[in-house]
Amino acid sequence: IISSRREDARRQLGIHAAGPVLLVAAVDLSERRKGAEILPSLWQHIDHRPLTILTMGRGTITIDDPRIAVHSLGWIDDDPTKSLAYSAADALLHPAPVDNFPNVVLEAMACGTPTIAMPVGGLPEMVRPGLSGWLAEAATPPALGAAVDRAIRELSLGKDLRESCRTLAEKEYSLELQGRRYFQLFQELLRR
Repeated sequence: IISSRREDARRQLGIHAAGPVLLVAAVDLSERRKGAEILPSLWQHIDHRPLTILTMGRGTITIDDPRIAVHSLGWIDDDPTKSLAYSAADALLHPAPVDNFPNVVLEAMACGTPTIAMPVGGLPEMVRPGLSGWLAEAATPPALGAAVDRAIRELSLGKDLRESCRTLAEKEYSLELQGRRYFQLFQELLRR
């Protein structure tokens, strides 16, 4: 069941989805570190069809499968439209093979959108199975494909992580809390 917020976001963005909607977002969609080399082979490891891939960022993604639709939003630099993009998606697909603590995942969580990602860098801290998304078992296209299929299956069975994503973002990643943490860190560094 599509929530009214998701339905409204899709309408405002002109998205007519065939199947679940997965958002792929990066400043530059052709950036290797953000998954550009993984995406071309990823689709063969995902069984679920049809799919709609929503992209946000510079560049494009080409998928040679008629059962996977690509809807490109291009570069978006205003927060209300970014929020609509996150809200329109069933999940953020973050295919980065290396990443520290990606803002795109925090933004998705703040909008209540769960993430599907590989277990690299800080992602296991952010993407918590059953709470804020689905982690692949390894940093490979087959493992990420299996995580996508698992996520789509659970979402189709009614699993809804939107509220827990938003709660986690507010509880552990609020601007106020992050500011306090940075302040404490800088104080500690000054004492050394």
